[in-house]
Amino acid sequence: MFPLKRFSLMLPAIVFAALFIGPQPARADEVVITSGSISKGQTVNSVNFGLGGTGLFFAGHGASSVVFCSSCTGGSIVNASMPFVFENSGQATVNGTFYPRVFYSGSIFLSSSPITIPRDDPTLPLDVSAAFTMGGNVNMYLNDPSLGDPGPPVFSSTLSGQGIVTLRLTSALVGMQRLYDQRAVFYNFQPNAVPEPATLLLLGSGLTGVIMRACRKRKDAGDQS
Repeated sequence: MFPLKRFSLMLPAIVFAALFIGPQPARADEVVITSGSISKGQTVNSVNFGLGGTGLFFAGHGASSVVFCSSCTGGSIVNASMPFVFENSGQATVNGTFYPRVFYSGSIFLSSSPITIPRDDPTLPLDVSAAFTMGGNVNMYLNDPSLGDPGPPVFSSTLSGQGIVTLRLTSALVGMQRLYDQRAVFYNFQPNAVPEPATLLLLGSGLTGVIMRACRKRKDAGDQS
């Protein structure tokens, strides 16, 4: 059996090595989107996107007909969750290879936390925000799949991500009540929170202390017997 005391002495070195080896690359079947944004205007269905993750950046257009706030009353709660279908073509960089034009297929769903509309805020425009998560998939081809067999994709992956969604509103007083209307929505992606190096080292030191105390108790019990 591996001695407990020897493991406790090696633990800080293990934590230190894991800290500086760095994160492993994303799996081939999933990319976590950590930068970029998706935006949609007031009434048009067109959606613009530019998304980046490990070894990947791609941009283009899509479509969604969702409207989250139309004549919303002050104090109401809205949900900025949006289904989104990749359409048409755009530019992409995959593992260092630049493609000036790729054709997309696939879809994603952006799931938002509830957003409370202020009761009476005359700020124009007014931005209200919440957290969101995203999941879905994307395929990229060199030929247009709507015209027939596009051949094998140059990239195909499931996608995930998280960030902050901002709903931009205009408003007006109607009688004695303020009503709000959607002007635009922005989904800004952010990296997942990771422990800081100092936090990881403190964690390793704390675990070492616990193991050392266990070793002493075991030794004391052996001496008393």
